[in-house]
Amino acid sequence: AVGVSLPTPFPRITYEESMRTYGTDKPDLRIPWDPLQDATEALSGKGFRVIDDVVGQGGRVVVWFAPVALSRKQLDGLTGFARSLGAGGLLWARQDGETWRGPLGRVLDATWRRENTGVWLAVVGHGWQPFQVLGVIRASLAREHGAIRDGFAPLWVTHFPILEWNPDEQRLEPAHHIFTQIEEEDLDRLHALPAFLEGLRSDLLKGDPRARARLETELLRIRGKQYDLVLNGWEVGSGSIRIHDRNLQETLMDLIGLSPEERQRRFGFLLEAFEYGAPPHGGIAPGVDRIVALLLGASSIREVIAFPKTTSAQALFEGAPAPVDPEQLRVLGIRVISGD
Repeated sequence: AVGVSLPTPFPRITYEESMRTYGTDKPDLRIPWDPLQDATEALSGKGFRVIDDVVGQGGRVVVWFAPVALSRKQLDGLTGFARSLGAGGLLWARQDGETWRGPLGRVLDATWRRENTGVWLAVVGHGWQPFQVLGVIRASLAREHGAIRDGFAPLWVTHFPILEWNPDEQRLEPAHHIFTQIEEEDLDRLHALPAFLEGLRSDLLKGDPRARARLETELLRIRGKQYDLVLNGWEVGSGSIRIHDRNLQETLMDLIGLSPEERQRRFGFLLEAFEYGAPPHGGIAPGVDRIVALLLGASSIREVIAFPKTTSAQALFEGAPAPVDPEQLRVLGIRVISGD
């Protein structure tokens, strides 16, 4: 025990609120800085093509005030960091007397002024990307400047989306898995999703970002009874209430493109079990190793696991993976072909 009492109940936020506020579904509430802001309406339509072109295609402008002094060299470094995270770049602005310096200053007015020293940062993009990029920058600067408070800050993150769009394969796929119960008020949207998707199909095939934005907005409204326990920016437990109705389960299987034959082959045992009256059920799986690491102040779970694996899945203590005996391969009908 570390002698810390956590106030209950733990705060709760939805997945969407967490992403819009912190750019992550596992936020560290010990960071005392301002949250992210969706400034699409406030900053678009002012003649700045970098913003207007993306917004015209269904994109968003996300801003955040970094309450630290950043040199031009540091801002250039953050711009490169943002690009490495998948963003097109990073816009910035800081006050210089009564005027603004920096590219973002072209669309800021006096209402954006702050009393304390700092820099406005903005990322323009589609979907969650601009939120995620600024969320990573926010957390990175907080660590770099020692702004993260001591202690433990738990919270529940709830109402995760069930489905997401795969633009490469042009199909729906599970955001996590397809066995989580849907919120009752979202069932009508789920059943209407095939018609909604069909209405966007031609534009999605053309790669129209506005159609994708509409679909992603609709998918956010179909929420599952899933919940994650988050502590200091780590997911330390995850669970859900599961589907116990065959018709609903098959509806989701239809949506992700599982044929009747494939669903019977892969999940026939589950669908048959529903016929016997499976009751509502659910649970949660705690990450004991992560909890122990946090209690000890470790930076990685490898420090609290007796026989940890490397990032390449090697077990150095056990000497695994090890060569397989030829007789074992023969029994299993497996032949190893050299990659040389």
